[in-house]
Amino acid sequence: MFPVLLNFVDHLKRKTFNVCVVYLLDSQFMTDVTKFISGCMASLSAMVQLELPHVNILSKMDLVTNKKDLENIQYVLSQIDYCIQYGEDADVKVKDFDLGDDSDAGND
Repeated sequence: MFPVLLNFVDHLKRKTFNVCVVYLLDSQFMTDVTKFISGCMASLSAMVQLELPHVNILSKMDLVTNKKDLENIQYVLSQIDYCIQYGEDADVKVKDFDLGDDSDAGND
């Protein structure tokens, strides 16, 4: 693998981007055992070298006739969001505070 890609990923991490690898493999690799193992090994190699969350996708997009009705894309996007923990910063944060002098005011 080229070190340029690893340097690019490190640069994105330094800029506080959440990064996820999406590895798209054509479903033609499922027809032959050796092709399938080869595709899995290529995916594993990328996973190990980049050290990032990883989503593997088997696709046969060339057989889809109506590309407007692709509901499986929403599922893939939700998996990617889950991997990069998108939206966790939007959770409600509860701040702890001291009552301090206000708690003693009612004891007079």
